[in-house]
Amino acid sequence: MSSRGFSVGEILGGKYRLCQLVGEGGMGSVWLGRHLLLDRACAVKLLGAGAGPLTAKRERFVREAKIAASVRHANVVDLFDFGETEGGEFFMVMEWLEGESLAERLARPPLMGMRELVSILSDVLSGLAAVHERGIVHRDLKPENIFLAREGDTIIPKLLDFGISRSSGWAGDAGLTAAGNTVGTPHYMSREQVRGVRDLDGRADLYSVGVILYRAACGRFPFDDDELTGLLMRVAEGEAPRLQPLHLDIGDGLVQVIDRALCSDRAGRFASALEMRRVLWAAAGSIPAGLPAVWGLPGSGLPFDSPGGAPAGSWGNTATDGSSTSVGMAHWRRLVPVGIALAVVGAALALTRH
Repeated sequence: MSSRGFSVGEILGGKYRLCQLVGEGGMGSVWLGRHLLLDRACAVKLLGAGAGPLTAKRERFVREAKIAASVRHANVVDLFDFGETEGGEFFMVMEWLEGESLAERLARPPLMGMRELVSILSDVLSGLAAVHERGIVHRDLKPENIFLAREGDTIIPKLLDFGISRSSGWAGDAGLTAAGNTVGTPHYMSREQVRGVRDLDGRADLYSVGVILYRAACGRFPFDDDELTGLLMRVAEGEAPRLQPLHLDIGDGLVQVIDRALCSDRAGRFASALEMRRVLWAAAGSIPAGLPAVWGLPGSGLPFDSPGGAPAGSWGNTATDGSSTSVGMAHWRRLVPVGIALAVVGAALALTRH
């Protein structure tokens, strides 16, 4: 029995049997399920018991399902059903993935090569292009939300977790993500996302891709601080440090891609995910062979983001040895401290302008 009131063997919607609890957090739980008729494994995400029908929590869950179902792309996790239990709890059913998150892969030996990372992020950008074409901004793009699904001998990157995505396509979305109520993972947030601008667009996600590349290139985040408010203020008011003057031996083409993606003024970034993908792919040839992704150096942790320790960003089996049955799931963000810090940043910015 899980702390949310669901148990192994329970059948949802007359079709899905709950087989194993993957994990749970503030928004509910994720289970390994099985379609009774098709005998097919799936990931079942449950909002959880006790959520009232009119709460923003339920509205956000429904919106996440609509967004995930609206995008059909090889590099975006596939949602194929949505329902409600007899007790009134919502659930969504998604493809079950075998593999690990990009965060897990970057954190374990052997070190990933930069060329391999560029290949993965090129696929991610392809998926992002499909997401952006639907008028959706992911808003929480980070290694924990990129899953490296194994299909035979092939690795297919998949975008996960549209729980805080923003879309211009559905009524009521603006109320859930109003200006000034920005959420996300601080180290990966662009200037406009930190400032909570109303017309946020896909270039915020491209900035996040730039952050991943930056950290992989030099082992640090573009902005960091011992305090959350300080970090947000740096992002909101500062200019991202450029790699160009550091003369890193990662290839001039890659340096230029990263510097452009991290432009604080979004007008200076790539105009689209497909443009960034094209330029990034062209830069791959100039990356020295065997160059490792320098990830996780001392002092490059995530003190304000999802807690470390357990596997993150998973809709499937994260075992890498082919025998373990351990499974992991994304930690749901604790957004209250971020919201408070953003309010402080907003007030400080307002004072500096008067």
